Amino acid sequence: MRSGRPALVVPFAHDQPDNAERVARLGSRGLSLRNATRRPVSPTNCDAYSMTRVRAAGVGVGEQVRREDGLRTACDALESVAPDGPPAEAAVN
Repeated sequence: MRSGRPALVVPFAHDQPDNAERVARLGSRGLSLRNATRRPVSPTNCDAYSMTRVRAAGVGVGEQVRREDGLRTACDALESVAPDGPPAEAAVN
């Protein structure tokens, strides 16, 4: 997503189906594992790469992700649920 390029997502395990759903909502395409093969992707799916709308969405998402400070956001979220800081044994001298 950071690259801003459209993606053809093929989820196959763990949290990947959820991530594929999120990418699809942003305007990209998905391909079920059942339909994925080692052969080249069909022209129908490749059209996603040439569609102006999909490319524009990819560029916009890429810009948004590059502006975010993911590490800071994650740390702030963790600290908000543990306001007293880390346990004493985890403190750095």
